[in-house]
Amino acid sequence: MRTLCKSIETYFYVLIVLVAFIGFLFPELFSWVKSYVKQILGGIMFCMGATLTFNDFKSVIKTPKLIGVGILLQYTCMPLLAYAISKVLQLPTEQLIGMVIVGCCPGGTASNLVTYLSKGNVALSVTITLCSTMLAPLLTPLILFGLLAENMPIDAFTLMKSVFWIVVFPIFDALIIRHFFEKQFQKVAFVFPSLAIILISLLVAFIVGVNKDLLMTLPLLLFLAIVLHNGLGYTLGFYISKFFRFSTKDSRTIAIEVGMQNSGLGLALANQFFSAAVALPSALFSIWHNLSGVLIAKKWSASKG
Repeated sequence: MRTLCKSIETYFYVLIVLVAFIGFLFPELFSWVKSYVKQILGGIMFCMGATLTFNDFKSVIKTPKLIGVGILLQYTCMPLLAYAISKVLQLPTEQLIGMVIVGCCPGGTASNLVTYLSKGNVALSVTITLCSTMLAPLLTPLILFGLLAENMPIDAFTLMKSVFWIVVFPIFDALIIRHFFEKQFQKVAFVFPSLAIILISLLVAFIVGVNKDLLMTLPLLLFLAIVLHNGLGYTLGFYISKFFRFSTKDSRTIAIEVGMQNSGLGLALANQFFSAAVALPSALFSIWHNLSGVLIAKKWSASKG
């Protein structure tokens, strides 16, 4: 079992692409996912919480400037980039909304693995991911409404409640359960990262399958927008961090945190409050940022500095 889980973690990007391809060819295989999107995302967040302990919060006190800059860049660069790129490329309204949604999401758990592969600061990566996720119920809805007020069919409070229940609540559930049953948790802790990857793959396969007809039209501008969004996130994250005179190791870590989004949350929010077409950018981003993350990890892990 441990070997299987390790293989899933190592080749998570291959699994996501493979399952997305299967979803494209046989969309009916994943049609059942529609009824369980919130539950699946809650499961992903629980898995994230299961890899953490309350002691992980102590690192927040030790490096407040690094964490603060990382979170600030996460919630400014990515939403503004998503909106600007979509406007410049004149994407259809549904795709613009989807781009902004994924841009307003916190960092994704895959960033922690990519940071590890890049020989970055894993503790910093986990802390920024955790803090940005905990702030998501407040910041994600507020930024969304600030950029997309005329296109939002729901009120901010409803969105805040939804983000809280499907993101923060499962994480704290896992933290509390692990705190009281640490010995039992240690025996199965290795399962949770690979389980999260499998659950994300299911969401991606479902959204790709539902949008099969749209993908058949080859929305090249949307692909370009996603590549630019992700790439500029890495670039700004790195060079703004260097401007603050952070080390190369920490700057690379923040770049990964900024560039890689919690696309699973984007999928759930778009599917719940809008449509599967709005969720498409999150699905494609999930595929692309994992591929780009592996490429950047290979480059940085082989370089000095």
